[in-house]
Amino acid sequence: MTSRTSAQRRHLSALAVLAMLSIGWPISAHAQSVLPTLVLRPHCEAIDQTLCPPFDVADPSTLQTPPLSTGDTLDLDVVLENPLQEKIGKFRLWISYDVEALEGTVLSVSPAFPIVAPGQADFSPLSGYAKIAAGAATGSEPADAILPIARLMFTVKNSANAPSTPLSFYDQRAGTDGHTVITTVTAPTQNVLSAPLGALLVQLVPSPTAAQESSAAAIASTDDNSASDVSSASSTSPALRSSPQVSEGGPALRSSPQVSEGGPAPESPNTFGLIQIQNVRVGTKESSLYVTWDALSTPKLQGYNVYYGTLQGRYLNRRSVSVASRGAMIRDLPTGKTYYVAVRGVDDGNQETAFSAEASVDIGNPSTSSSPIVGTLDLVADVAPSTSAPENPVGQMRETAVPGTSGAPSGFVLLLLGSAAIGTLLACRRQMTASRRLPV
Repeated sequence: MTSRTSAQRRHLSALAVLAMLSIGWPISAHAQSVLPTLVLRPHCEAIDQTLCPPFDVADPSTLQTPPLSTGDTLDLDVVLENPLQEKIGKFRLWISYDVEALEGTVLSVSPAFPIVAPGQADFSPLSGYAKIAAGAATGSEPADAILPIARLMFTVKNSANAPSTPLSFYDQRAGTDGHTVITTVTAPTQNVLSAPLGALLVQLVPSPTAAQESSAAAIASTDDNSASDVSSASSTSPALRSSPQVSEGGPALRSSPQVSEGGPAPESPNTFGLIQIQNVRVGTKESSLYVTWDALSTPKLQGYNVYYGTLQGRYLNRRSVSVASRGAMIRDLPTGKTYYVAVRGVDDGNQETAFSAEASVDIGNPSTSSSPIVGTLDLVADVAPSTSAPENPVGQMRETAVPGTSGAPSGFVLLLLGSAAIGTLLACRRQMTASRRLPV
């Protein structure tokens, strides 16, 4: 009797929370604590899931992995925390990742959800998402308080571009039309996830080869400095390098005017971080985001990091491109949402420049694109195999003829000339008539 009463209370509490969500009422902290949520956790096969350790906490909304090097494997579970133990019917998850830093190798769905949507249990390296969608069999919906729903394995294929890279849940919305959705048996048309979901910061450390090259480049850049200066310049450690997740203060960083004009960048590792990429422009067509910028001119430059997200000044996603690129194309973004973008350069010592000025665009609305972007976007596609530049979503800028402001219009001049000729003829006729009437 007691267990039945407790279950009824949980059921009523869940219905109350869902009712508040559906009509837009504010939800208290207690109500939020009982809503289902998703977390990324180290893979664990313990029977008692409460014994599985989590990742370390970086900040209230971000977890972080231990430092990983090139070739290391990241093995993790996508876990649904379900405090009210509601019966879970279906789910759809898209998790964004940096295809330049990580390679997805294994993606498997929990046996509790045997009905897998076609094409929705695999990695998409062209767009940078792990796509998962599955459902439970009718009458066998799981209701565990801690429910692993998928397992993902990544291999670190390049740890030299940046000291960290995020894994984040993509396109979470209140309804079920987003790409990160959990539905229950009692609410099959309602996304019951609490918002917002956190992210996992994958910490990366340069490989020994990259570290040696960084040290050699730093020593060469000192150019006849003292031995102590050489030692100081060549000992830049990963802990001192800027993190790509410093999104709260990103665009506030600005370089001095001397180094922001696009000329050759200074060689010193200390001043490379003051450089700011100029003229970042964004465009959109359908569900794609296009970003271009002015290339940096420095031999130390090794690539660019493009940061983007739906929160101004806080970027949960990053796309790395090669040094030959001066643009990037990001596919499969939710139309109608505003995305904010900033770009940083990366040198051979894994140090980043300051954030560029922030640009924004409403995905799918070309009228919100930066202006001007003339002709086709001149970029090297970072993920597409084709070397042809994508179509410019903004369109061609057309010249408008501006009439001169001096002199009268030619039509008006012709009218005056015609009027004068007619007036002369009339005057001559009157004179001839008057001459005939004069006495001889």
